[in-house]
Amino acid sequence: MKKLITLVLCAGILFAVCGTAATAATNNKPSSWAENEVNTAIKANLVPAILQTDYIKSITRAEYCALAVKLYESIMGEIRGRIYFTDTNDVNVEKMAFVGIVHGVGNNKFDPDSQLTREQAATLMARIAEALGFPFQQHPVTFKDKADISSWALESIGQALGAGIMFGTGDNVFSPKGSYTREQSIITMVRLNSYITDQTCTIQLCDPDPVPVQIYEDQTVSTPSYEFPIYVPPQEIYIEQQPVRSLIRLDVTQPEMTEYYIGTTVISTYGFTATAVYNDGSIKNVTPSCGFGFFATVNRDFDSSTPGIKAIEVTYSENGITVSSHFYITIINRVLQSIRVVVDPVVVDGWTIPSTAVWAVYDNSSGWACPYKWDWIWESNQTFTVTYTEGGITKTARHTLASVYLPWVEQVMKPLG
Repeated sequence: MKKLITLVLCAGILFAVCGTAATAATNNKPSSWAENEVNTAIKANLVPAILQTDYIKSITRAEYCALAVKLYESIMGEIRGRIYFTDTNDVNVEKMAFVGIVHGVGNNKFDPDSQLTREQAATLMARIAEALGFPFQQHPVTFKDKADISSWALESIGQALGAGIMFGTGDNVFSPKGSYTREQSIITMVRLNSYITDQTCTIQLCDPDPVPVQIYEDQTVSTPSYEFPIYVPPQEIYIEQQPVRSLIRLDVTQPEMTEYYIGTTVISTYGFTATAVYNDGSIKNVTPSCGFGFFATVNRDFDSSTPGIKAIEVTYSENGITVSSHFYITIINRVLQSIRVVVDPVVVDGWTIPSTAVWAVYDNSSGWACPYKWDWIWESNQTFTVTYTEGGITKTARHTLASVYLPWVEQVMKPLG
């Protein structure tokens, strides 16, 4: 009869701890079945302040990391290393990732606010025990819903069960996909702490033979010698790992001059800037200049034969990573109407030298001094023609030098043949 009562009582306790609480918790007070162990954990400084409320609330991945860091650092000392994620800057997440207890969900993300499931909790418990140097032993899993347990969690659930850390939710069911509450997480963390303590702090009788100790003259007492082993965790030095600084993008601004005519082959980058941006949030000015260092490259090979908006590519490379961006210019259409030659005298060292300029005149009244690649052909010692082609239209202008220029022409400006 006593044996039956004991079995019934144990089953009731297990159901209460890992199943549905018999007595609901208030916001600032755990369920009645969990209260003693939760208070013990708080007094032992194993529960972060943020988890000392809403005890029946499902725990998140980041909150569980905060709880795990408390236990880990109470035994091993401060975790100095970090592994970073793009969707959280929670230092507890970074610490747990560094010691290999938690991992990301892909694309350098952690998903800190998602709820932890029971099978995930069992897996993390097994990882914590192993990281602390006291791995769980293998244990079979015989729950009725074993088929619902993820393959990657099956071994850890058996180990947590065998170590007395986690149990089922009743009726030989584990509910692997079910949520895990804050108070359940706290209690299993306390159990893990007790498990490690049991493995390291057992009092052992080291000398079974009594040792005579002289106390008074003619009197002796026999005192056994005991050794009280003190757990000294393995000392590991963690060097904080800074994230590798890598190039992620290139930001550019528009130059001051953005409109050009058809046929343009040279563009101005005055006012343009290029900024390299890195994964740690830092930036660097890589605007092309005449100084030393590495700068962005502006691709000046663009099609100016047709009107419209043209993208000018800018690239920058560093440590094998190349990023690119664009600024934009507009090519404006215009029709060549005529060209004319203007020659003005310039006196240099007593010589009168003709300074020649060619102007192209367009339908929109715009003009351009010295258009690109015009041909100069002499007809005689005094007369020459200039030919310029643009947009499929060719225009020619003839100019005759005045006699004042002839001495200079004879000596310098010989006919081209």
